[in-house]
Amino acid sequence: MKFGIVFLVLGLSIGGLGLVSTTLLTDNVEATSLDEREDAAYQEGVALEEWLTQNENQVATTADAPVTDSGDVAAIDSYLENVYYDLSEARVNALYVDTESGEILTGIGTDAETVEELEFPETDELNEDLSTNLVQQTEPYATPDETGTETDEQAVVSYYVGVDGGDGALVFSFDLADRSTGMVSAADSGTVVTVVDEQGQIVGDDAYLGGSIDDAGQTFLMEYEDTNGVLEASQEEARGSIRVDDPPGETLQNEPYNFDPEGYVAGYYTTNDGWTVLVHTDEADALGLANSATQFGLLITFAGVALIGLFGTILGRNTARSLSDLSERATSIRDGAYDTTVESSRIDEIGVLYDSFDDMRGSLVETIDEAETAREDAEHERERVARINRQLERTADEYSDVMEAAADGDLTARMDADSD
Repeated sequence: MKFGIVFLVLGLSIGGLGLVSTTLLTDNVEATSLDEREDAAYQEGVALEEWLTQNENQVATTADAPVTDSGDVAAIDSYLENVYYDLSEARVNALYVDTESGEILTGIGTDAETVEELEFPETDELNEDLSTNLVQQTEPYATPDETGTETDEQAVVSYYVGVDGGDGALVFSFDLADRSTGMVSAADSGTVVTVVDEQGQIVGDDAYLGGSIDDAGQTFLMEYEDTNGVLEASQEEARGSIRVDDPPGETLQNEPYNFDPEGYVAGYYTTNDGWTVLVHTDEADALGLANSATQFGLLITFAGVALIGLFGTILGRNTARSLSDLSERATSIRDGAYDTTVESSRIDEIGVLYDSFDDMRGSLVETIDEAETAREDAEHERERVARINRQLERTADEYSDVMEAAADGDLTARMDADSD
């Protein structure tokens, strides 16, 4: 019973320690996975900020050329054509615009005659004391696609700055879908990246904003369905990550993302422009190591407890059997069967106990034999003394008879010379 209690306590202790260790390991791996999603969102956000800043700097550098203040449309046209092909691959058009009418005086990348035809969202700002020093950025908007692709519209962001004393303006547009190239999801399976503006609309992603499929799958300016509080979390802190145990909203489940896991991890980062980069990763991919660590830890824990239970059962049974056998032999010795053998092949403490009992039995038998011998010797001595006493009594009787005869006058009476 005591052995069982000892092994029960040992098994529970190891099981508890294993569960605690597994929990700590799982939490640590999960925290690492969340940090990785946060870092991925941060890296994408920084890359986006650098891309926007690069576009702005290219426009500012172009506007610094003296030719832009000359008012010479032909010279500006030649200059823009040279500059255009030095811009990034995301370029859409480079225009020289009359700020008062919005007419496109010259440019490259479009056949439109006015910026209104291009759905330029800030035509009014062009004619309101336009700064010739500060490059301004529009909100993302859709412009007619003149590239000849299957889509009717192209998602762009534009930059503009006044030239020629404010009478003209340079307007450069860049393709937002081009940002899909090289995102973290390109090398990370089970991941979807979206960029959401301050109105909760998608302005960027890793799927070219659905431009490769029909209009029904295009996501530009589509509302990001925040059913799990991811955007809400990003409003509380600019950078972080969150684990979601439910499927994502329909926006992510539908084309072009087709992201519909039972749970996922999302990292987020809000840029200086107020755009939020969201990196969603399937829970199986993001937390696969944590789940494996949990399963492995539980397996090892249960195996350890089972092994201890099995070992305890075998050891306890063998020990109980040996102790029962020893008890029976001790009872036999107690009942007088001193020739009972007390032997065991065990070399542990139980075996030592057997040897001790056997030594004790041997000592007991030896003591009993010595006592029996002493008793027999004492009995022999008692018999010898009794014989001597009887002989002395006979001699005394004879002596008494002779003395009485002599007293009566028979002086011829004599003692037997052979009397002891």
